[in-house]
Amino acid sequence: MAQAIQKTDKKNRIGPSFPDTQALSLSETREKIKLPVFREDMLSVKNKLPSSYQMVLLKSGRELNCLGEVKADRPFILHEELMDWLCEEFDKIGIKFKLRTHSLSQGKFSLYQQYLFNFDIETPDHRLVNPLIFIKNSFVVGSAFELHFGTYRYICTNGAIHEEKELTHITANSKNWNSIRGNGLAGKFEAAFNSYVSISDFFRNLYSMSLSDKFEKLFSPGLLPIGIRKQVLASLELSHDIAVNIDIPKKNAKVKSRYLKEEDFVNIGKSITLTGDLSMWDVYNRFTSYSSNQLNSGGGELNANRHIDKAFSIITGRKKPEKQKM
Repeated sequence: MAQAIQKTDKKNRIGPSFPDTQALSLSETREKIKLPVFREDMLSVKNKLPSSYQMVLLKSGRELNCLGEVKADRPFILHEELMDWLCEEFDKIGIKFKLRTHSLSQGKFSLYQQYLFNFDIETPDHRLVNPLIFIKNSFVVGSAFELHFGTYRYICTNGAIHEEKELTHITANSKNWNSIRGNGLAGKFEAAFNSYVSISDFFRNLYSMSLSDKFEKLFSPGLLPIGIRKQVLASLELSHDIAVNIDIPKKNAKVKSRYLKEEDFVNIGKSITLTGDLSMWDVYNRFTSYSSNQLNSGGGELNANRHIDKAFSIITGRKKPEKQKM
C-alpha cells in the first residue's frame, strides 16, 4: 500500500509510540467473545403465522436468556467471526496493528473494540498520533455492525473519531451486509489511510486558532450536548484558564462548572470569563480526553466522539452547520 503521509521526523517525536503500547492477545480475546448466541423464528400472537421478527437467545448452562427481538432480515454476525474477518482485512493493507481494547456490554453483550495501526500522522506539537479503528457489533441494539475511522494520541491516551470523505463510517444493515462482506474492506482501508493527511491539516488548523476567538461559538448552546461542555469547562476551570461567574449552593466548591445550566450558556460572556488563552488544539484534546477516559461504555464513547468531531469540524470550516428545521 502506498503511504501518502510523510513520517514525522524521528528526532522530533515526543513521548510514547506504537511499540510502547500493550496489545491484547487476538486468540485469547476471540475465545472470550465467543458466545452461544442464536436466533429462533417467532409466530405472531394473533394468527400463529410466522412473524417477521426473530428472538435472539443466549444459552447459559441449561437456561436460555432472551436478549431481544430483531427483524428476521437483520444481519446476524457472531463476534468471533467478525473479528476473524476484520483481522484478515487488516492484514491485506500491510500495516502492523494491535487490538488495543475490547469489551462486552452488560445485558445485551454488544462488542466494542479498538484497533491501533502503526502509521504516523503528523501533529503540530510532534506528539505521536496513529490511526485508530472503532468497532461495534450488536445482536439486538442499534446497527448490527459499525466501523469508525479515528485517531489515537499516545501522550494522553485519547481516541477520536473523524468523519470526512474516505473516512466516513461503515454501517451494516439488511441491504448492504452481503455486499460489504463479499467486497471486503481492504480498498476502503487503503483509501482511508491515504486520506489521513487531511486530519493532519485539521490538527494544524486547530493549533493556529485561539480559544478566545472560538469560545462563544463552541460552548454556546447548539453545537454540543451540555454534559460534554460542562466536563471540558471543569477541566479549564481546574487549570485556571476560565473563571465561572455564577452563584452556587456550595460557596467553596473548587469547580463551579458543574452547576452551570443551559440558560447560563446563552449569554456565556457574562457567566464565564477567560483567564488564559489556549489553542483550540489543546481544547480539542481535552474534549477527546473526556470521551476516551471518563465514559464507561463503548456506545457512550462513540456517541460523544461523533458530537466532538462534528462540532470541531464546523468550528474549523470542514463542515457546514446543519440548518434547523422550521
